[in-house]
Amino acid sequence: MVNISISSEAKEQIQQVLRRWGTIRRVEWDQIFDDPSSGAVDVDTVEWICSETKLIVALAGLKLIEQGKIQLDTPVAQYLPELANPVIIEGYSPDGKAITRPATTAITFQHLLNFTSGLFYNDKAGPVTQLPLAYTHSHKEENPIEFFFKIIQGDLPGVPLLFEPGSNWAYGFSSDCVGFIVERITKQTLEEYCKEHIFGPLGLKSTSFYLTPDLKARLQPLTFRKPDGALTRFTDQYELMEHDYTKGASYHLEYIPSPSWWARLVFDTERISCHPPALASDLGIDRKSAGTAKDPILSVQSVASLFEPSLSDAGAASLSKIFPIPGVQWQWSTGLCVNTNDWDGKRRKDSGFC
Repeated sequence: MVNISISSEAKEQIQQVLRRWGTIRRVEWDQIFDDPSSGAVDVDTVEWICSETKLIVALAGLKLIEQGKIQLDTPVAQYLPELANPVIIEGYSPDGKAITRPATTAITFQHLLNFTSGLFYNDKAGPVTQLPLAYTHSHKEENPIEFFFKIIQGDLPGVPLLFEPGSNWAYGFSSDCVGFIVERITKQTLEEYCKEHIFGPLGLKSTSFYLTPDLKARLQPLTFRKPDGALTRFTDQYELMEHDYTKGASYHLEYIPSPSWWARLVFDTERISCHPPALASDLGIDRKSAGTAKDPILSVQSVASLFEPSLSDAGAASLSKIFPIPGVQWQWSTGLCVNTNDWDGKRRKDSGFC
């Protein structure tokens, strides 16, 4: 989990960015959506931001590149041998078994950053109604990364991909692999690396991938949306990943990832990182005066890459099927979904989210 606390000075800078780039809207809501007595959500509230974690991991990956420890075109099998011989799913037999062939293109670091690796969550049509087993498994094994891939592979001859790496786009386990690579290259946990190179320099003292007792005491309860669209309290309608970071002790050995680092960030409700100038401000970089920010965590070039389209036409078409907004065209960068034209009343051209 990650709770992001920011200084009054940083909040004022964010307000300045908002005044320059968009309309300021104040939204208030309760800790428990149907219980006004539960208290209002405030700047100390901890929230589970799930897939927004992907941006944080992308920042860590970009930092590795800046440190010269990996390149965008680096084949990742040298760090994740589990991805040395993936297979492409070409269809299914009448009895439901996957028909596969060996992939002919090596997965590179860029393929992981922009989700063109072929790794996926769900290859069936329709919405995902539960978390993948690779996330909900307790991961108490001595080598949890290896077992993570064994879960994904199942009885197939290799880790399954939807397409040849680089040829299309799919939402899936790519971001997890970036985190694994950060850990194997640096010999640090993702928590340690992010604290040293992202959270610490930004002064995010309450930021963590671990749901500590202090963060748990401030955690906002989940709300569940029913099939008819109505909201109700979350009461274990489906299985979540393990939130107790003390479980799975072998997963806490040095150089071994935590039991729940993936998709496990929480953030201060006033934190923003959507529009390029706003994100540049958040990262300690002022795009208006490039290169003059004090102690930036990333270069201007790396931040710019977060808003530069990187998908083929086929990849952009697949991404647009996930977010079918009439008149809006989507792209993916090294860490964000970027809209390439204005979404009237919603998002501006070149803004990003994940």
